[in-house]
Amino acid sequence: IEYYLYGNEECLPRQSEYSADPILSSIYNVKTESLLLGIGGKNIGALDFNSYAWRDVEAPCPDYGCDMLSQPSDDSTSRVFSYDGFKLTSMRQDDDNPYQLNHQTTIGSNAYSVRGVVASANGKYLACRAQKAVKGRSKLLKSVLIYDSQFGTEKYEIEDDKEMDYKAWCFHPSRSEIAIFDRFGHARVFDFVQNKLLSYTEMNFDGTTYGRDNVPQNPVYISSEKIVFHTTDEIGLLDLSSKTYKAIKEIENSWVNYFNYNADFHEIYYATATGEVGILDANSFRETKRFVLPQQVNGIYRNKQKKHLIVHTADGMVQVMNENNINENVKMYHLDGSDSFVKIDQDNYYSIPKEFVREVHFSVGMDVYYFDQFDLLLNRPDKIEAILNPNDTKKIQLYKQAWQKRVKKMGFDPQNLEGQYLLEAPEIQLLTASPEVQLTEKNFEIAFGASDKNYPLSKIHLKVNGVPVDGVKGKLIQSSPYQLTSHRLQIELSEG
Repeated sequence: IEYYLYGNEECLPRQSEYSADPILSSIYNVKTESLLLGIGGKNIGALDFNSYAWRDVEAPCPDYGCDMLSQPSDDSTSRVFSYDGFKLTSMRQDDDNPYQLNHQTTIGSNAYSVRGVVASANGKYLACRAQKAVKGRSKLLKSVLIYDSQFGTEKYEIEDDKEMDYKAWCFHPSRSEIAIFDRFGHARVFDFVQNKLLSYTEMNFDGTTYGRDNVPQNPVYISSEKIVFHTTDEIGLLDLSSKTYKAIKEIENSWVNYFNYNADFHEIYYATATGEVGILDANSFRETKRFVLPQQVNGIYRNKQKKHLIVHTADGMVQVMNENNINENVKMYHLDGSDSFVKIDQDNYYSIPKEFVREVHFSVGMDVYYFDQFDLLLNRPDKIEAILNPNDTKKIQLYKQAWQKRVKKMGFDPQNLEGQYLLEAPEIQLLTASPEVQLTEKNFEIAFGASDKNYPLSKIHLKVNGVPVDGVKGKLIQSSPYQLTSHRLQIELSEG
């Protein structure tokens, strides 16, 4: 029993000095085999795909934070691009420390808005939207600017001279071509070096759905002549060779808030505003996996070596799932100022750095329960490792042996703390009313009753300010095996 007293009222959970870092964007980096995470503020972190450990990343982020990250698909360039809405920073990984990103060049200025940044496959070019004033025009000229990413110089410009409002674009994987989509759904393919229009296709998407512009977004080439993209309520395929369009996935009762293509697996990933996550085969366009999470997902990846599906959400959660059984998973949260993750599996087993045990808690309705009240039962790094690193049997066994040793030291049988036992707990009724005035006596008495339907009661564990009153094994009690109708305890209080 833990009975918290603070002044003249029961102690409520305090506001934590830590909070989960919001994850605003991410990219997978082949060189480090890790997921680079754009963290709220001016930070970049990394999730190591080999150990699922947190890595701090040193990076010269733009003035307004690393809200968005992109990277060439040809990762041998070892470059990362981060932008904040005004300036874009090109960074290169350090040869000796891959978790250090060195400044290469800064692109853009406060005169332009740097948005919709896309890198070419070889990393040589960057394309983004720009608006600028032109003499003799009453409106700003909108265009797509293409920069040399190494030197930060503007190389080419595709002007929107007919005010078609260019919305999205993507580089061809091997040719000096860029496909640009306007607000009406028209697709234009340009040779950007020659500034020459190569093809034009009308698809007609003008309008709004769910209060959002229903226009092509996040296009990407999946072959030399095929582009996939999403609108508000569907995922589509544009065949440039036949100039035809078809919807390959309808989104019902929501809208797409995340979309990406994985060239290694030839898969299309999407997530909706209501937490629906789906994977499409990019050959047959058949949906191979679909599930729903309670949070909006803004990143989807695969760990090929461990056969894991990895998603992350804006509220700071990274979830690692067995790709063959998504119900077997570990949720991970990086707390601001820490160098590790809080990890919790689907059965509420957890692995938490010691300094954060009091910073997280379970909640059931309006009731809050600190993790340390369940620590002996649920603090199981071995079970977490069995999901994240199932092949490291030696490490898993060492963690399990450490847990068994701890349980025995507390006077319990480890076998009794497995399986069904976790679903059972004694019911406790506090018979002493909470004091409504400040206590002046050093001793305080509480009365309580307890019962259990399936297991005999044997011990009372009482803590004052987290310190066991009767030692780690608690105090033996004598009562009927399954019920303690009334019991009184004298507690010696500390001053303060």
